[in-house]
Amino acid sequence: MTHSTSTTSRPISRVPLNMSFLVAMALFVLPFVNIRCMYSQQRVTGVQLVTGFENSNDFMGIGNRSLERNQSNVGKRTQPNVFAILALVAGIAGFGVSFSSSRKAGQWCFAAALAGVTALIILFIDIKSSVKKIDLGDLGKSNEMNLQLTAEFTEWYYLCVIAFAVSAYFARRYMLAVNKVLLLRELDLPSTGSGTAHSGASGTDGTIQDDQTA
Repeated sequence: MTHSTSTTSRPISRVPLNMSFLVAMALFVLPFVNIRCMYSQQRVTGVQLVTGFENSNDFMGIGNRSLERNQSNVGKRTQPNVFAILALVAGIAGFGVSFSSSRKAGQWCFAAALAGVTALIILFIDIKSSVKKIDLGDLGKSNEMNLQLTAEFTEWYYLCVIAFAVSAYFARRYMLAVNKVLLLRELDLPSTGSGTAHSGASGTDGTIQDDQTA
């Protein structure tokens, strides 16, 4: 019976958790938001939101001398967004912890994934609010010009939010599987089925270590 149990049991795989965090981080190199003003736009990547970026020369949309009073925003460097930084840091932290064999790795990854989702949602609100506060002067009040500054978030931003949410899902599954294995170990029972693990796993599979003894 022991032999049959050992052949049907298998270790916990951390690959889905690793990959979901990796995808979330990789999406930062793609455009997250398009800032539009009439006929021109500036595409800003997640990395640029983290490091800061310079407004393009035609950012205001029209090369007109009457825009001189509103040129304070043109060519000006936008400072790094703290919420974009927090989201990327959460992704890096979650990805790093996902390789840990600690029994609390799933909990920390779950917390990192939730932090990433939360930071990205607040980033959305913050940018939308910041764009509305930009003063376009008299031209912004002209009905003929219809000069409006808008921020449109791209599909890459939403995919990044989804990637963090998927990371939270896999982190929770990993956390529950680890807790089940630890419970079976305390009861001195063999772990069976597709969602269980044995303590002898290594490599990309989960080797569970007790934090008190690790």
